[in-house]
Amino acid sequence: MDTDTHLFNDHLYLPDEIFLLVIAYLGREDKRRATLVSKKWNSVVCRTRKTFKIKSQKNLNSFQWSTFPNIKHITTATRENGEELSLANVPHQVDSLTINHESFGVTNYSHLHLETLDMQYLNKDVNLKESFRLCSDSSSNLTSLKISDRRLEWPGKEQVNVLQNATKLKSLSLQVKNVAEQERVTILSSLTSLDMRLEEFETLPKWIGQLTQLETLKIWIIGGPYGNEYSNPVPEELRYFTKLTTLSFGSCNIGKEFPTNSQLTSLSLAWNNITAIPDSISCLAQLTHLDVYYNKIARLPLALSKLTRLSILIINNNNLTELRGDELPTSITKLNASQNKIKSIEEFTRLT
Repeated sequence: MDTDTHLFNDHLYLPDEIFLLVIAYLGREDKRRATLVSKKWNSVVCRTRKTFKIKSQKNLNSFQWSTFPNIKHITTATRENGEELSLANVPHQVDSLTINHESFGVTNYSHLHLETLDMQYLNKDVNLKESFRLCSDSSSNLTSLKISDRRLEWPGKEQVNVLQNATKLKSLSLQVKNVAEQERVTILSSLTSLDMRLEEFETLPKWIGQLTQLETLKIWIIGGPYGNEYSNPVPEELRYFTKLTTLSFGSCNIGKEFPTNSQLTSLSLAWNNITAIPDSISCLAQLTHLDVYYNKIARLPLALSKLTRLSILIINNNNLTELRGDELPTSITKLNASQNKIKSIEEFTRLT
């Protein structure tokens, strides 16, 4: 068996195409073992590699990109020396970049045709200007931008407003603090997904009402108003969000009114001081997932039983004293009602 130049398994020749299909189903450890079988196997496995973790500038400069033609995603690793990392020599084949672990800065990546940029756990002195400039470039392919570090200060108005030129950006995920100029900031009306984790912020941004193309909207106020007296109602503009299917408000203190978007399939309203689920919940006929944990709900309404597609109901850490199966739709497959004050459970035989 010539394992230096061919692909054999128990004297059975494996064409490259078949071997590649097999490799696709292997885990990381099995792939590593396959590289030890022969030079040919090692070469084929390398061609399937899609992610490269950068450990140092030297490591990056010596990397043989031609050996790994399928690498599309690079991610940075933790380093102690605070070395600044330049991506000037990274080829255009890379379309996804993850910058993480707070020990260094990353520069010279605006030449890449990135579709996804994920910046997480960054140094507190990181300047977001290059990332936002990349979004606004007319030739940019960026469709997804994630910035997640609650220590980062939100950039000034001039930097933020460049986002209005990022016509291809569809998904924006932010975890920052001190969102300034929130009433005058121009945010993309073409976004389909917005995920915000906000600190030092007490009210929902009014400019959210402009984002009528959203399919997914998630907002969590870190250290938010849970337990406070005032109400922060769901924006009235949400009724015009006809494409919205996933909605999450966490620790926003939304008050008594629930969203009424009939096309919603997933609704999460955790930590919101909710005392009751309104009967208007019945209008959410497409709902499959409802999450209202850590509220003050004492009873479930009969209207809930009309949600015939609801399969997941999360109601833990509320004030429920009883739980009746006839209050729930028969479509329920997962129910979490822990950490309540439940004394009786009835009529559960009807549930599947």
